[in-house]
Amino acid sequence: MRWTSQRLSNRKRKILKVYEDDVNKYASNADEHKIMQLYRSVPRRLAKETRSSNTARLKQVRV
Repeated sequence: MRWTSQRLSNRKRKILKVYEDDVNKYASNADEHKIMQLYRSVPRRLAKETRSSNTARLKQVRV
């Protein structure tokens, strides 16, 4: 079986959906919204951290 980018994307979406379903299943109603906000912010936070560390490395190289 060959993994195309389309199939990989579908598989990733399914995995992420399972995580979201688990939050909905196990979190209290009061916590569910906060947890989902945090969960959905992780990619953006990681991208920001990566940009910051890359910028710091570039500054070190220039010095």
